Amino acid sequence: MEVRGALLQKTLNALIPEFGPFGCYHGSLFDSPNIEATVEQIHRDAPEQLIVLPEWAHYNCYSTGSALNKLTSVLQSRSQANIRSGEVDESCRSLFVNSDAFELTPPVRWTLVDRWASHPVLSDSWSKLIEQHVASFPEDVQESIGIVFCAPFKRFYGSIDYKHEISASCVRTI
Repeated sequence: MEVRGALLQKTLNALIPEFGPFGCYHGSLFDSPNIEATVEQIHRDAPEQLIVLPEWAHYNCYSTGSALNKLTSVLQSRSQANIRSGEVDESCRSLFVNSDAFELTPPVRWTLVDRWASHPVLSDSWSKLIEQHVASFPEDVQESIGIVFCAPFKRFYGSIDYKHEISASCVRTI
């Protein structure tokens, strides 16, 4: 996770520096660092805005949903929604400084990207990587190179939507 996060951070800071600087946090349901520890680190760093993005592009809505539900639960237990124009704004929350006080951090704006498989940047980047690798072969064999797309297929990944998302990503890529 750390290697992908560092690469994502470097790429975002290079592509859109006007929105940075970017940093990456990792929180996992079943590994370290867990989501609770990640939220605590976010609290210590006090960023103004966070974009929650599963590192897997799609394919695994079950795990994405579970992770986002856990993140929501942790955030709701350790923060308070802000009031804007008399309305509760759940997308902008202040974290409790400690569990015994009502002192809050400055508001953090949260943005969620739950799936990004349909974004053209993903398929374009895969296409470019494939083209680069194909170009490394002698020209006389480049046209005959087959490309195989793989995705995990477990019991809970077997939905029709999952299969359609994988297929659509492959079509966009080629």
